[in-house]
Amino acid sequence: MSDQGVSLLLRQEERGKSYPLWIERLLMATFLVSLVFIPSQILERVDGGIGLATAWCLYPIVAVSVIELIGRFIQSR
Repeated sequence: MSDQGVSLLLRQEERGKSYPLWIERLLMATFLVSLVFIPSQILERVDGGIGLATAWCLYPIVAVSVIELIGRFIQSR
C-alpha cells in the first residue's frame, strides 16, 4: 500500500497550496521584539499587581493568540 496521497480513512488527498510560513515567523519575531517594549509601557500606565499581571501574563497570551488567529486566517485562504 502506498502512503502517498492516501489518508487514514483511505481517502484520496490532493496537495493544496503551500502555506507561507515566513509570514507567521515574521509575526512571531515582531511579538518577541514587542515583548521587550510593551510590558514596560503597560507597567507605566497601570500600577500594582494588576499592571504586573497584565504586562507579563495577559499581554503575551493575547499577543500569541492574535498571531495564531492571523496564521489560521491566512491558512484558510
